[in-house]
Amino acid sequence: MYSVIINNKEHHGEAGQTILNLLHRIGVDVPALCYDERLHPFSVCRSCLVKVKGQDQLQPACRTLLTDKMVVETHTSEIEDYRKGILQMLARDYPFSEVTRFPQKEFHQWLKHYGITEETKNTTTPVIDSSHPYMQVDMGRCINCSRCVKICDELQGQFVWHIINRGDKTKIISDSKSLFAESSCVSCGACADACPTGAIEDKQAIKLGTPDDITRSVCAYCGVGCEIEIGVKEQKIVGVHPAKNALVNKGHLCVKGRYAWEYMYAGDRITQPMIRCAGKWKKASWDEAIKYCAERLTSISKKHGADSISIIGSARATNEDNYCIQKFARAVIGTNNVDNCARVCHQPTAKAMSMVLGTGASTNSFDDIERAKTILVAGADTTESHPVVGARIKQAAIKGANLIVIDPRRTELAEYATFHLQLKPGTNIPLFHAMAHVIVSEKLHNEEFIINRTEGWDEFKKFIAEWTPERAAKICGVHPRLIRESARLFAQKSPSMCFHGLGLTEHTQGTENVMALITIALLTGNIGKEGAGINPLRGQNNVQGSAVMGCDPAVYTGMASVKTERKRFEELWKTDLPATRGLTLPEMLDAAVAGDLKAMWIIGYDVFYYAQLKAYQRSF
Repeated sequence: MYSVIINNKEHHGEAGQTILNLLHRIGVDVPALCYDERLHPFSVCRSCLVKVKGQDQLQPACRTLLTDKMVVETHTSEIEDYRKGILQMLARDYPFSEVTRFPQKEFHQWLKHYGITEETKNTTTPVIDSSHPYMQVDMGRCINCSRCVKICDELQGQFVWHIINRGDKTKIISDSKSLFAESSCVSCGACADACPTGAIEDKQAIKLGTPDDITRSVCAYCGVGCEIEIGVKEQKIVGVHPAKNALVNKGHLCVKGRYAWEYMYAGDRITQPMIRCAGKWKKASWDEAIKYCAERLTSISKKHGADSISIIGSARATNEDNYCIQKFARAVIGTNNVDNCARVCHQPTAKAMSMVLGTGASTNSFDDIERAKTILVAGADTTESHPVVGARIKQAAIKGANLIVIDPRRTELAEYATFHLQLKPGTNIPLFHAMAHVIVSEKLHNEEFIINRTEGWDEFKKFIAEWTPERAAKICGVHPRLIRESARLFAQKSPSMCFHGLGLTEHTQGTENVMALITIALLTGNIGKEGAGINPLRGQNNVQGSAVMGCDPAVYTGMASVKTERKRFEELWKTDLPATRGLTLPEMLDAAVAGDLKAMWIIGYDVFYYAQLKAYQRSF
């Protein structure tokens, strides 16, 4: 801990902190127009300069590290005059009307603070680019702080914005060199979020205005779990932004989390219960709807038995909701016919990881992306389906991490990969076996880890000896040399971590696919340490939670087996529980077609797609 004197008062800071970090913590405000806590400081605006004792020149607070006994002055007359001069220069030709229109913008607040807003005069004609579906660009408000350039490069890794020319000719343009909509932008909104002036601005913010209140929440889309801040005005959402200090998304969002919330106010959204009468929908009160459902479920259960009813939970619902759903099915209706899409999509992962590792959950966190030396991504188009994690993997590769992509398609991450193993669909197991063969035959395995942490080593060595890269290559279509080099890289450049998605799990051999991938991690000792492990990429926002809560015909809460744990749960819930085997969702659809299933309660789940799929399969 360092002792630092700031404006004649002693404060304490830590090694690695900058002066600006400490100033923010103790509540001393200085302008820092090119600074964003998500970026490496680059000090181009020079507005945060401070006086450090012993230094002849003013120093940028954003990038000057603290030292013990450092003495700093932040608001001397010399510094204030300098800052005002910087702001006046930046405000030259700046449109004053925008300062009044958007007073919350960081640059506008500092102009007001130094009393120079009335001096700004706009002598240029604004050229507004509204071609982009979510953002508007008005470079008449650009002060060349470069935040948009840096955040696109360092956070998203898209490299859309570029600085051209020098001196007073300097300007920032997109890589299209024309309309923003024609650029390579993926609509993450990071540039609009970082811009201190509104030169790049969300169209939603322009249309709906500044929020009065902010509510912190979690994104409702994929399984990454990005934390968000929801702006509310007059009890309506007016914008969504990333939570800057979120551990998962690190102040970043994708197009879905940031912009895809207007469905909340869709004109055709149902806002109250309805009951179908004589083939037509009739609006009802909640009491009427609840009474109707309860009476019909009771009647069907008495006439046809509890197993004539099924309930579908939701991987988009909360843990509490899913717990109540499965308990209602078992303790109230009396059936194990309860399922949800988490089992449909990721049961192979849960089963494989439970069998091999003891639990069907990820072995490590997303923070290990930055700690890994090698990252393997199998069966997952990460930058499309899990964009924030995809961006982190892309950034890791750009900064030097080795990247192995196993996918039949050439995904975006494949462009950054050290090796892209473009296998034939459905041939993952031969490929993983061949990698394991290389690791074992070339003695690249971690024998100490294997002896202490695994079973069946001698049997496995005999089995894997036959799976040469040449044998696998004939099946999976990947050159033996690529298989060997990828296996060596994974084993030798550790820690190594694995990500996999539905491209691995949604096969008839999905469980075995995941088991074969886990085997490679076990062989190399890449489990149970930083920068290593097995990371299944969940599809919807609460796939893991809905499964763990027991929305599965075969398990209770906590993944406890229905076969072996029934008595324990009967004691906990103080009621008799069904002993009959529950139906999975596909089996429910078959039972409905056969006339055996009489009622289905579907909660937060679009089952229509699966009904269509089953009908398609029956046509063959």
